[in-house]
Amino acid sequence: MKQHTGTVLLIRQSYLLEAANLRYRQSLQIQEILARPWAWSCSPPHHTDRSAYPSILLSEINLGTDNQQPFHFDSLLDLAIRVVIAPMFGPSVLSDAVRHGILLVPIPVDLVHVMQEGVAQAIEQPLEIDLEALQVRVPGLEPISFDTDPRLRSRLLSGMDDLDELRLYRTNARLERERDRAKRPWLYSATNIDKSV
Repeated sequence: MKQHTGTVLLIRQSYLLEAANLRYRQSLQIQEILARPWAWSCSPPHHTDRSAYPSILLSEINLGTDNQQPFHFDSLLDLAIRVVIAPMFGPSVLSDAVRHGILLVPIPVDLVHVMQEGVAQAIEQPLEIDLEALQVRVPGLEPISFDTDPRLRSRLLSGMDDLDELRLYRTNARLERERDRAKRPWLYSATNIDKSV
Protein backbone atom coordinates (compact mmCIF):
# COMPACT_ATOMS: atom_id res chain seq x y z
CA MET A 1 0.00 0.00 0.00
CA LYS A 2 1.74 3.13 -1.22
CA GLN A 3 -1.36 5.29 -1.07
CA HIS A 4 -4.79 4.84 0.39
CA THR A 5 -7.91 6.89 -0.29
CA GLY A 6 -11.06 6.40 1.73
CA THR A 7 -13.85 7.99 3.71
CA VAL A 8 -13.52 8.58 7.43
CA LEU A 9 -15.13 7.27 10.60
CA LEU A 10 -14.71 9.81 13.42
CA ILE A 11 -14.31 8.77 17.04
CA ARG A 12 -14.54 11.76 19.36
CA GLN A 13 -14.04 11.89 23.11
CA SER A 14 -17.65 13.04 23.44
CA TYR A 15 -18.94 9.91 21.66
CA LEU A 16 -17.62 7.81 24.51
CA LEU A 17 -19.69 9.86 26.94
CA GLU A 18 -22.78 10.68 24.93
CA ALA A 19 -23.33 7.32 23.28
CA ALA A 20 -24.28 5.62 26.53
CA ASN A 21 -24.72 8.71 28.71
CA LEU A 22 -21.90 7.56 30.98
CA ARG A 23 -19.93 9.68 33.41
CA TYR A 24 -16.54 7.99 33.01
CA ARG A 25 -14.72 7.44 29.73
CA GLN A 26 -13.31 4.09 30.87
CA SER A 27 -16.82 2.72 31.28
CA LEU A 28 -17.33 2.38 27.53
CA GLN A 29 -14.97 0.51 25.25
CA ILE A 30 -14.15 2.02 21.87
CA GLN A 31 -15.21 -1.32 20.39
CA GLU A 32 -18.71 -0.69 21.73
CA ILE A 33 -18.82 2.64 19.90
CA LEU A 34 -17.66 0.99 16.68
CA ALA A 35 -20.39 -1.58 17.09
CA ARG A 36 -23.10 1.07 17.57
CA PRO A 37 -23.94 2.69 14.22
CA TRP A 38 -25.88 5.50 15.93
CA ALA A 39 -22.59 6.70 17.42
CA TRP A 40 -20.94 6.96 14.01
CA SER A 41 -20.12 10.27 12.37
CA CYS A 42 -21.65 9.06 9.11
CA SER A 43 -24.48 6.85 7.98
CA PRO A 44 -23.29 3.24 8.21
CA PRO A 45 -23.81 1.12 5.09
CA HIS A 46 -25.56 -2.21 5.06
CA HIS A 47 -23.34 -4.74 6.83
CA THR A 48 -22.92 -6.92 3.72
CA ASP A 49 -21.50 -4.04 1.65
CA ARG A 50 -18.04 -3.89 3.22
CA SER A 51 -16.62 -1.87 0.33
CA ALA A 52 -18.87 1.04 1.33
CA TYR A 53 -17.60 1.17 4.91
CA PRO A 54 -15.29 4.02 5.88
CA SER A 55 -11.74 2.69 5.62
CA ILE A 56 -10.02 5.36 7.76
CA LEU A 57 -10.59 5.69 11.50
CA LEU A 58 -9.85 9.18 12.87
CA SER A 59 -9.66 9.23 16.66
CA GLU A 60 -8.85 12.07 19.03
CA ILE A 61 -8.31 9.43 21.72
CA ASN A 62 -5.00 7.64 22.30
CA LEU A 63 -5.40 3.97 21.42
CA GLY A 64 -3.93 1.15 23.50
CA THR A 65 -2.18 3.43 26.00
CA ASP A 66 -4.73 3.11 28.81
CA ASN A 67 -4.91 -0.13 30.78
CA GLN A 68 -8.50 0.65 31.71
CA GLN A 69 -9.46 0.99 28.06
CA PRO A 70 -7.67 -1.70 26.04
CA PHE A 71 -7.91 -1.52 22.28
CA HIS A 72 -8.12 -4.61 20.09
CA PHE A 73 -8.35 -4.94 16.34
CA ASP A 74 -11.44 -7.15 16.06
CA SER A 75 -13.80 -4.25 15.36
CA LEU A 76 -11.41 -2.67 12.86
CA LEU A 77 -11.15 -5.91 10.90
CA ASP A 78 -14.95 -6.32 10.90
CA LEU A 79 -15.32 -2.79 9.53
CA ALA A 80 -12.54 -3.16 6.93
CA ILE A 81 -10.56 -0.25 8.40
CA ARG A 82 -7.16 0.06 6.66
CA VAL A 83 -5.77 3.23 8.30
CA VAL A 84 -6.00 4.46 11.90
CA ILE A 85 -5.15 8.07 12.75
CA ALA A 86 -4.78 8.97 16.44
CA PRO A 87 -2.50 11.05 18.69
CA MET A 88 -0.71 8.02 20.18
CA PHE A 89 -0.65 4.23 19.94
CA GLY A 90 0.33 1.66 22.57
CA PRO A 91 2.75 -1.20 21.81
CA SER A 92 0.02 -3.84 21.56
CA VAL A 93 -1.76 -1.76 18.90
CA LEU A 94 1.46 -1.53 16.89
CA SER A 95 1.94 -5.29 17.16
CA ASP A 96 -1.60 -5.93 15.89
CA ALA A 97 -1.18 -3.38 13.09
CA VAL A 98 1.96 -5.12 11.83
CA ARG A 99 0.23 -8.50 11.92
CA HIS A 100 -2.94 -7.32 10.15
CA GLY A 101 -1.37 -4.81 7.72
CA ILE A 102 -3.15 -1.73 9.06
CA LEU A 103 -1.37 1.62 8.82
CA LEU A 104 -1.03 3.63 12.04
CA VAL A 105 -0.73 7.39 11.56
CA PRO A 106 0.25 9.26 14.74
CA ILE A 107 -0.85 12.90 14.50
CA PRO A 108 -0.67 15.46 17.36
CA VAL A 109 -4.07 15.95 18.97
CA ASP A 110 -4.36 19.61 17.90
CA LEU A 111 -3.93 18.58 14.25
CA VAL A 112 -6.39 15.72 14.77
CA HIS A 113 -8.97 18.31 15.85
CA VAL A 114 -8.24 20.40 12.73
CA MET A 115 -8.68 17.28 10.60
CA GLN A 116 -11.92 16.39 12.37
CA GLU A 117 -13.38 19.80 11.62
CA GLY A 118 -12.31 19.54 7.98
CA VAL A 119 -13.80 16.05 7.69
CA ALA A 120 -17.01 16.96 9.52
CA GLN A 121 -17.75 19.69 6.96
CA ALA A 122 -17.61 17.16 4.12
CA ILE A 123 -17.96 13.71 5.67
CA GLU A 124 -18.30 11.96 2.32
CA GLN A 125 -15.10 13.54 0.95
CA PRO A 126 -12.28 10.99 0.93
CA LEU A 127 -8.95 11.49 2.65
CA GLU A 128 -5.73 10.47 0.95
CA ILE A 129 -2.89 8.84 2.87
CA ASP A 130 0.45 8.88 1.04
CA LEU A 131 2.73 6.34 2.71
CA GLU A 132 5.68 7.11 0.44
CA ALA A 133 5.56 10.86 1.11
CA LEU A 134 4.32 10.34 4.71
CA GLN A 135 1.49 12.81 4.29
CA VAL A 136 -2.24 12.96 5.00
CA ARG A 137 -4.22 15.05 2.53
CA VAL A 138 -7.54 16.40 3.76
CA PRO A 139 -9.69 18.36 1.30
CA GLY A 140 -9.36 22.08 2.03
CA LEU A 141 -6.29 21.71 4.27
CA GLU A 142 -2.55 21.78 3.72
CA PRO A 143 -0.92 18.31 3.63
CA ILE A 144 -0.16 17.03 7.13
CA SER A 145 3.14 15.20 7.59
CA PHE A 146 3.45 12.18 9.84
CA ASP A 147 5.93 9.50 10.82
CA THR A 148 5.14 5.87 11.45
CA ASP A 149 6.91 2.73 12.60
CA PRO A 150 9.68 1.90 10.05
CA ARG A 151 8.95 -1.83 10.08
CA LEU A 152 5.22 -1.29 9.55
CA ARG A 153 5.91 1.18 6.74
CA SER A 154 8.35 -1.19 5.04
CA ARG A 155 5.90 -4.10 5.19
CA LEU A 156 3.02 -2.03 3.81
CA LEU A 157 5.08 -0.49 1.00
CA SER A 158 6.43 -3.86 -0.11
CA GLY A 159 3.26 -5.85 0.56
CA MET A 160 5.11 -8.30 2.82
CA ASP A 161 3.47 -10.64 5.28
CA ASP A 162 5.15 -12.53 8.14
CA LEU A 163 6.53 -15.28 5.89
CA ASP A 164 7.89 -12.80 3.37
CA GLU A 165 9.63 -10.94 6.16
CA LEU A 166 11.20 -14.16 7.46
CA ARG A 167 12.44 -15.03 3.98
CA LEU A 168 13.94 -11.57 3.65
CA TYR A 169 16.12 -12.06 6.72
CA ARG A 170 16.82 -15.79 6.33
CA THR A 171 20.03 -15.32 4.31
CA ASN A 172 21.36 -12.69 6.71
CA ALA A 173 20.54 -14.92 9.66
CA ARG A 174 22.38 -17.87 8.07
CA LEU A 175 25.49 -15.73 7.39
CA GLU A 176 25.43 -14.36 10.93
CA ARG A 177 25.21 -17.89 12.35
CA GLU A 178 28.17 -19.02 10.24
CA ARG A 179 30.24 -16.04 11.46
CA ASP A 180 29.28 -16.81 15.04
CA ARG A 181 30.11 -20.52 14.58
CA ALA A 182 33.59 -19.58 13.34
CA LYS A 183 34.08 -17.21 16.27
CA ARG A 184 32.62 -19.46 19.02
CA PRO A 185 32.65 -23.05 17.73
CA TRP A 186 32.23 -24.51 21.23
CA LEU A 187 28.65 -23.26 21.33
CA TYR A 188 27.78 -25.40 18.33
CA SER A 189 29.70 -28.53 19.33
CA ALA A 190 27.55 -31.42 20.54
CA THR A 191 30.59 -32.91 22.31
CA ASN A 192 30.82 -29.78 24.44
CA ILE A 193 27.49 -30.42 26.18
CA ASP A 194 27.82 -31.10 29.90
CA LYS A 195 26.79 -34.78 30.16
CA SER A 196 26.56 -34.58 33.94
CA VAL A 197 23.38 -32.53 33.72
